[in-house]
Amino acid sequence: MIKKIDGQLEKYDEKVGSSLNIIHTNAKGQISLKDLETAFRAIKHAPAEEMVEKLGEKLDVDKDGFVVSCLVLSSLSCS
Repeated sequence: MIKKIDGQLEKYDEKVGSSLNIIHTNAKGQISLKDLETAFRAIKHAPAEEMVEKLGEKLDVDKDGFVVSCLVLSSLSCS
């Protein structure tokens, strides 16, 4: 029974772990807006599409398609 539970936990970890590997930073520590929006849509309690777009507009201050990762983290911790 324990082996069965261990196997199920491993499968769950693989599934969840791979779904969380969607955000990557570039050499400047920036996250692409596309990756960020994909991550927002993937979480269990995803914000409404309108909110995802507004967050992207707010965080991409220079409109280059990238956001600075520390801005994302500070925005999320304040929410």
